[in-house]
Amino acid sequence: MLQRMLFSGGSNGLGKTAQELRVGGRWTKSAGEPLSSDAAPLVRALGAGFQQMKTQQPTVDEAYRPAPTWAEILAAEWSPLLAQLDGGNDAALGPFLHEFFRNGGISGLWGHRAMYEQFCKEQGWVKTKRETRFISQFETWRGEMPFASLDELNQPRVGDPWGFDVDGRLVIEPAFEYHEMACRMRDLLAGVRNPVVLEIGGGFGGLAWHICKQIPDVRYIALDLPENVIVQSWFLSRALPDRQVCFNNVDTADAGKPGEVDISVLPNWSIQDLQLPRCDLAINIRSFGEMNRGTLERYFSELSRLKPTWIYHENLKTPRKDALYGIASTDYPPLRGYRSIYTCESRWPRYNKASTYPCQENLLMAEHEES
Repeated sequence: MLQRMLFSGGSNGLGKTAQELRVGGRWTKSAGEPLSSDAAPLVRALGAGFQQMKTQQPTVDEAYRPAPTWAEILAAEWSPLLAQLDGGNDAALGPFLHEFFRNGGISGLWGHRAMYEQFCKEQGWVKTKRETRFISQFETWRGEMPFASLDELNQPRVGDPWGFDVDGRLVIEPAFEYHEMACRMRDLLAGVRNPVVLEIGGGFGGLAWHICKQIPDVRYIALDLPENVIVQSWFLSRALPDRQVCFNNVDTADAGKPGEVDISVLPNWSIQDLQLPRCDLAINIRSFGEMNRGTLERYFSELSRLKPTWIYHENLKTPRKDALYGIASTDYPPLRGYRSIYTCESRWPRYNKASTYPCQENLLMAEHEES
């Protein structure tokens, strides 16, 4: 067991707080629960939506198709499921989503298929390094959130997640970032009724879940590749059963339009058709840098059209140190109509200047919003 007494002073001047982080080992046990029968309608709807999106994808503008690296990852990791679906085995989708943290469903969203197996098998220095980084992430989180409860980090048991056992709570590795960012977004949007938040990307829905918990009346919209749309739709539908989750359609007359319903998860090319009465915040976390420049230009053009009051993104500050593709944010096309409020090095040890994926935080404000 790792035990460490951490004393962190909050940056808000509220004084010091002590928090003991008891990591009781790695949480690798499966939830062990079969897929419930009440999930069948959602699985069928997601399957039909997925097929529709994949049929449409080759016809959309090339800027919205997956970049070569992403296309290779998705083709390799999703091929077993796609083969079954193409063969008429629609029932294969349910078990796949039920355990997406432990199969190819997580590929490209948080890591890759082998992440879970590697996590279970790590020994020696590699294991110690990972646990030390987890504690470093905690220290950063506690410094920013001196009075937050660890209970807010307890991961919903959707997708059979894995991570660390913190006093009986399952805490996944990105949880500290997701929670702190969501709280920062909550404070940024304080006083705004039914704020509309647009996330370009979104992964499996981890940040979205925290945003919805911190801002109960949020109207959240996610844009992503079709594979990610169905994973995120599954996760948010099951993790937030009291919220209305719509997916795959920018104008579902019988369900409500994006910005009007609780949660909308849409294929990335839908940004061209979005018509929002207002957008309060747009977010991107570590995927702008993995797009090609042409794709970035299209997204930035659409953001300028949608005119969110705020744009927050954390992305590469300098090129990646692992020799993989990535555009540094200093090389991005201009975001017209916006001015920078602040730019700083990522506060997270996983993404600071010493990491292989060095990032910076960026907050921009629409120029017309200044008084």
